Amino acid sequence: MNDAFLKSSIAYDFAAKSKHHPWKLAQNMLHEAMEAEGVPLADANLTFMLLRATGTRWAIKGYGGCARCHGPMAQLEWRPRVSDEDILSLVEWARDEDLSLPEIESKVLEFILEEGPHSTISIR
Repeated sequence: MNDAFLKSSIAYDFAAKSKHHPWKLAQNMLHEAMEAEGVPLADANLTFMLLRATGTRWAIKGYGGCARCHGPMAQLEWRPRVSDEDILSLVEWARDEDLSLPEIESKVLEFILEEGPHSTISIR
């Protein structure tokens, strides 16, 4: 990957830490930013696949969604449970430049064992 990936990853890191926007939107933004900065589509697709499969998810503060169970000010973060071997088996497949983001997401969902946030591996 080239140096432009640094800018994209900083933008994603900020989105993940601030949690002002849904986690799916932040992951989509990272893919788009990588493409805009000249990262090869194969690398952007692979990064998106890995994030969608193993990346941190979060609940946005406020009413709705997770607030019904945890209250409107809960700071919830979690990661899905997956088999590392299964995800590694998707690496070459994900580098296909003809794949769309919905295709990648659909395939990844087949390999997620527990989506969360009420999974057994909450990170907060």
